[in-house]
Amino acid sequence: MSQPFPVLSLVALLATLGLGGCESVPTQENVPEPKVDNGPETVTEFDRDRPSIIIGAVEKASFEEFDFPLEARIDTGATTSSIDARDIKPFERDGKEWVAFTIKDRESDASLRLKRPIERVAVIEQQGPKQRRYVARLSLVFNGQEPVFVEFTLTNRENYEYPVLIGRNVLEGKYMVDVSTEFALGKSLSQQ
Repeated sequence: MSQPFPVLSLVALLATLGLGGCESVPTQENVPEPKVDNGPETVTEFDRDRPSIIIGAVEKASFEEFDFPLEARIDTGATTSSIDARDIKPFERDGKEWVAFTIKDRESDASLRLKRPIERVAVIEQQGPKQRRYVARLSLVFNGQEPVFVEFTLTNRENYEYPVLIGRNVLEGKYMVDVSTEFALGKSLSQQ
């Protein structure tokens, strides 16, 4: 049978928190009126900083580097975005590390070989052993909006449904994700 909670300890705790004594127990006479908040009358600094572009769980992603759009899964749990890259080969150019890789359009089978400076090597911790992935910058364009030059990890995503994964490095401070919809920014590739 368990011991009841010691009354002295509870009294001591309440006193420590400043809640001891009869004065702090609200009565009908000393209960303050609840404040009514009807919301801001003007836009506050906080409201202006909130993202105003809503995107769906899947979006069409275009890149300035190549002509074909790719479907992208939006993943708020991923730190860095990722793209399906094949034949990934690091090399040196003018004393700096670069990487060559191929991007392939799954719809048309078109492909393009790109060369980019290596920004860093990301260590990805998923189920199984840690993976080391090269990170390169690409110019991402969502549905005709201004291009954003962002980091993408390069990895073979042929076993994934979507060739591009958009992570927080793209989303944070710019987009709100509506997971109940897809292609909130435009039409699906199959609808074109």
